[in-house]
Amino acid sequence: MSSEIRNKPIEGASVTLKGTYDGAATVADGSFSFETTETGEQTIIAHSIGYKDSVSVLNLNTQPKKLALNIQLTDAFTALDVVTVKGKGSDFLVKDGSITLHSLDIRAMGGSNADIGNAFRIMPGVQPTSDATGLLVRGGTSDETRVFVDGMAATTFFYTGGPDISQRSRFSPELFSGNFFSSGGYSAMYGQALSSTLILDTRKLPDRSTFNLNVGSIGANMEFNKLLPDKKQSFGASLNYSNLQPYYQVVKQYRDFTTGPAYLDATVNYRLKVSKNGYLKFLGMYGNNAVSFYENNLDQVNLKNYLGLKSKNLYGNISFSNFIGNGTFIQTGLSYSSQRNQYELDTLAADQSVQMPKNQRIVDGEVFQARAVIRKILSPVTDLYTGMEYFYSNDEINNIQTLSGKALSGLVKDHYWAGFAESNWKLSDKIEGRTGVRLEYSSVLRQWAFSPRATINYTFAPKSRLFFSYGDFYQKPLSDYLTVEPEKRTFQKSTHYILGFQKEYKTNLIRMELYHKDYSGLIKTIPDINSNGKGYAQGAEVFWKNSTMIRNLEYWISYSYLDTKREYLNFPVQARPNFAAEHTASLALRRYFSPISTNIGLTYTYASGRPYFNPNRSAEDFMKDKTIDYHNIGLTVAHLATV
Repeated sequence: MSSEIRNKPIEGASVTLKGTYDGAATVADGSFSFETTETGEQTIIAHSIGYKDSVSVLNLNTQPKKLALNIQLTDAFTALDVVTVKGKGSDFLVKDGSITLHSLDIRAMGGSNADIGNAFRIMPGVQPTSDATGLLVRGGTSDETRVFVDGMAATTFFYTGGPDISQRSRFSPELFSGNFFSSGGYSAMYGQALSSTLILDTRKLPDRSTFNLNVGSIGANMEFNKLLPDKKQSFGASLNYSNLQPYYQVVKQYRDFTTGPAYLDATVNYRLKVSKNGYLKFLGMYGNNAVSFYENNLDQVNLKNYLGLKSKNLYGNISFSNFIGNGTFIQTGLSYSSQRNQYELDTLAADQSVQMPKNQRIVDGEVFQARAVIRKILSPVTDLYTGMEYFYSNDEINNIQTLSGKALSGLVKDHYWAGFAESNWKLSDKIEGRTGVRLEYSSVLRQWAFSPRATINYTFAPKSRLFFSYGDFYQKPLSDYLTVEPEKRTFQKSTHYILGFQKEYKTNLIRMELYHKDYSGLIKTIPDINSNGKGYAQGAEVFWKNSTMIRNLEYWISYSYLDTKREYLNFPVQARPNFAAEHTASLALRRYFSPISTNIGLTYTYASGRPYFNPNRSAEDFMKDKTIDYHNIGLTVAHLATV
């Protein structure tokens, strides 16, 4: 393999068959070789950082058993004007500088259990907790990270669960062609996330019809995709079931689980190619999950706490993107989601001899979103994104005391509007950036918010750059805090300052970042509900990805230091919250053994002790006690079978 511009061999480039583990890395003279048992039409992808990917389609049934390929890659820097501006006409993902994982990366990662959320918990800046649902990023709570699917917010991306039980994401990684994670300073095209975004792009047309069956220790997943004969349409469906109850019977937990956790999901999708770069996509999903358990009451030994949950979720997303002429591209979308979470909770006798009716909490929510974005190429080195989006949300909360018959209800309806404009620009081969603004309004808060954002990149050496990001980010409080006098609440706000360095070489990457975040307008619950909370988060992160130092072994190393305090909820003073460890680190190893078509993934994650509330302490010593350090080892062994 060689460079098309310099005509020199490229060492460390990866050559793979799309959708398989089959492939190899090039050696010093640019050569490579590998064996495959695949047949029929296959897509071969050659990739090296700093070069434009080469994509070739071959029918292996008509080729000789030993096939020689001559692949040339175009230098991405030489072709920057073409690739960045003209070639990415339908690029609405704003993924520059984001960490990317593909479906095979997620499934092969040790201990991920094919869960998108679990995979990103080993990334720098993310807390590797096992007792909280969602992604807790750079001192932020889980609700400060927002997930987007084809530009549309997925407000119920993770399963609902009980307290101190981490839940997996609802969506299969095979649905997406890429997962782009920003730990801060993200694009003005997205909002309502104080800390970070996870941007997902669903697959376009499949290369061929496929059927996949994945069987694991806690459940199974079945998926098919059918490519129609016209090669312009496809439809697919998947069914996923998992149940941890058998595992908990073998590996005893400190909770006494009586149901699950059990999950059942069904997904359907449809794709229509309307032009060379234009697609109509539909994604629909229905799911439910259930769990119930008893746990010891911390105040009295003769009592147990009970929690039961039944959750139902419906999600639909339709998007359209296309070139409409004169250097202009459009993306539009509609989405709808509804969810019902029905809780039963109470404190009961420890021997459970008397079964009493339990108190209930029922939360019904629905969200409708409409969005439109236009991208206009202004020059070979400048483009402009403009767009608007609208959300309608309706949340109803009912707390019912079964014995007394008393009920406390709340209803929160909101009409949210946002407009945004953002430009990618390039001053020279060394200086480029992105600047944008976002304007938001919430009817329930009766408040406007204006958000300027900017990122500047300075390339001081080949494949080496410094970058600086700044931005203001706003988010509505959770509906629980808006049921009474919501007009007295305000947008929560965080301001990000990020300074970083990134170097890419061969197939390796090193990235270092320093950041500081200021919080204001956080919700406080003492002496009453108000928006006077505040805080800060700052730290340093290192991420190193290497796949050439040891042959056929890929490993990732990340480390994060976090200094954060906040005064919010019932905190009497500004203190480190109980979800924020000062030091976190992870090591992820992956090795593919081609003779036996088996991948082995191993991960180790570490987090220093987290603070917790000790009622015997004074207010001055609030959250000064710490838990023991957290250690976790995850192993995944995946055998790629052929039928």
